Amino acid sequence: MVLLELYYKATSLLSKFFGGADGLIYALIIFILVDLFFSVLLSLIKSNTKTFINKKIICKKIAMFFIIGLSNIIDIYLVDSISYLRTITILFYIVHEASSILKKSVKLDLPVPKPLLIFIEKLKSESNNQGN
Repeated sequence: MVLLELYYKATSLLSKFFGGADGLIYALIIFILVDLFFSVLLSLIKSNTKTFINKKIICKKIAMFFIIGLSNIIDIYLVDSISYLRTITILFYIVHEASSILKKSVKLDLPVPKPLLIFIEKLKSESNNQGN
C-alpha cells in the first residue's frame, strides 16, 4: 500500500515536471528507442559486442528529458505560457533523433528516401541556427 502511494506521488511529480504525457512525449520516446535500437544493430554489424550502447548515449538521452522538464517549468512558472518552450524543446529533440536514425540507417546500407533526408537535415539546420 505504501509503495502504491509512493508510486502515485512520484508519477504526479514527474507529470508536473515534464508537463504530462502527451503525444509529443510519446513520439520522442519512440524516436529515442528506435535510435537506441539502430545503435545496437550497428554495433552488432561492426562486431562490437563489448558494449551495445555506451554510458554517454544513455546520459544524453536522460539529460534531454531534464531539459524538457526545465523548459516546462519555465513555461509554467516564469513565462506563464501554455507549453510553448516545452513543445519547441521536444520537437527539437525529435528532429535530432530523426537525424541520428537516418544517419545510422545510411551506415547500415539501408536505402533512405532522398526527400526525407533533405527534409530532416533542413529541419535540423534550421533548429540549430535558431538555437545560436
